[in-house]
Parts: sequence; C-alpha cells; structure tokens
Amino acid sequence: MPQENGYKALLNFEHELGDPSKSRAQKANALKFIVHIIGDLHQPMHVSHAEDKGGNTIPIIHNGYNENLHSLWDEGIIDHQGFSYKKMATEYDNATPAEIEKWQKDTVMVWLWESYQISSILYEEAAQDPNFTEEYYRQHLPILEKRIEKGGIRLAGVINSILDKQ
Repeated sequence: MPQENGYKALLNFEHELGDPSKSRAQKANALKFIVHIIGDLHQPMHVSHAEDKGGNTIPIIHNGYNENLHSLWDEGIIDHQGFSYKKMATEYDNATPAEIEKWQKDTVMVWLWESYQISSILYEEAAQDPNFTEEYYRQHLPILEKRIEKGGIRLAGVINSILDKQ
C-alpha cells in the first residue's frame, strides 16, 4: 500500500470538509487535520529528507542542550521566544494585503518548495557546525515567523475557499 503524504492527505481532508454528505463530526475531524497538515507543510523540516526522518537523526547542540534539527524547528526556536499563542499571533501579523492575496493564491506545491529550500539551507548549516548559539536563534527567528505567518494566512484562505463553496 502506498504511503500517504501531506499533499494528498490535505486534498482528501479539504474534499471531506466541503462535502455536504459528511457529518458534523467528520467535518470537524477534517478541519483538525487541515490545520495540522498546513502547519506541517510550512515547517521546513517536515518537507526535507526522509532518510533522516526530517532531521530527527541530525544531532545538534542549541545553547548548550542536546537536540536534533527537527525538534529545534518544531518547537525549540518557538519555545525560546517565550510568546503565548495570542502574543505570537499579534507579533507575527505583519503581512500586507498584497502579500495575503499572493500567499493565498500560491499552490501547495509552492508551499512545499519554499519549505524544502529552507530545509536545504538548514541541513548545510548543521553539517558545517552543529553547535547552534543564541546568534543562530536571532538569525533564524525571522524565517520561522514568516513560515508561521504564511501558514496561518494560507490556512485561512483554504478554509474560506471551502466554506465559500457551500
């Protein structure tokens, strides 16, 4: 049986959310997965190398703590910032109307390509020096913030598009 991927799963859950024959519970479940998958597709290490499980087997040291590249990008940089979700939403809300329009028109393949390009750079950096300092955090936080902002805006676009058809 072929392995499911995020792109295919997203399309399936989008269809399910928009399907009038689906129950409220099925639609709620589809919406939860849409939120999760779109978030994952914007996290660069979720769109990287399968052989190292998206950076999970790439050891790094971040500010003196043993981690792996995947966990640093999944939560380490976000946690280091110390924002609540509400504060994060306020602080990351910087997109112009033109950016919102463009980002919501981008295809899922564009999202994937963006994440893959970033992950390629992150792998190169980890290979050069696996000891990540406060400077790494400061340099990479804007990338993380932009990925979260784009993911949220694109999520809103996907949900609006599905609901507008009903």
